[in-house]
Amino acid sequence: MSIQNDSITLLLLQITLYRQQDLVHSDSSLNLDELLVEPIVDESVVEAFVSHKLVKLHAQELTSLNKTTTKALITDIFKKTQIEGPKNLITLANYYYSQRLNYLEKEKIPELISLIKQSCEDQSK
Repeated sequence: MSIQNDSITLLLLQITLYRQQDLVHSDSSLNLDELLVEPIVDESVVEAFVSHKLVKLHAQELTSLNKTTTKALITDIFKKTQIEGPKNLITLANYYYSQRLNYLEKEKIPELISLIKQSCEDQSK
């Protein structure tokens, strides 16, 4: 199983990153730098992800994930994402955030502008 939508991938990375930060704050024996590369995937990560509205709307096939499959998805993201420099939750999230912005700037926003112009022209007739 893999994630086909960059927004969903970004969401999973963000939820996982926030959880790692929470874990480090509650347990001083944990090292954030290590967790950024080998994150702990617990029920909190899984529940936050599978219950998120974005997942329910755009990736319903992911709503039945468990800890093992969620960890496998994160491992897959680490393996398949080609970025320069170190790979960790932050650099991967930055990459997918950049991909999302590029998509919006180059495809979605021009499409919306075109639709608005067309709608305005249709109304003025």
